[in-house]
Amino acid sequence: MSEENLRRIIALPWCMAGSDENARPADDSIGRSHPRAFGALPRFLRLRLEAGAPIEAAVHQVTGVPAQAFRLRGRGVLAPGNAADLTAFDPDEIDGTTDFTAPHTPATGIRLVAVDGKVVYRN
Repeated sequence: MSEENLRRIIALPWCMAGSDENARPADDSIGRSHPRAFGALPRFLRLRLEAGAPIEAAVHQVTGVPAQAFRLRGRGVLAPGNAADLTAFDPDEIDGTTDFTAPHTPATGIRLVAVDGKVVYRN
């Protein structure tokens, strides 16, 4: 896929970020991740923000759109009664910089991640 096509496709409001990889422990105890495990969604956000997308629209493409598409009730949108899934990030720094030589490299710009209200990552 060309970079031009990638940028054109992810600009579509119904396009969502996703990955077919999971993030594994950095010590390789259960194998090495593909780089997209740690980098796909942060890279998606970086590309959308660089293209001038409003931050709310870019975030919605990695939260609300997938939750709606997969019918994940109570997820993907901050609303009373929904799970408190939150990621605090710096929009000027967010990016997925991992590669095959260092696939467990954390994304830049992520400060905190909470799943169902419990902090699971803090930088």
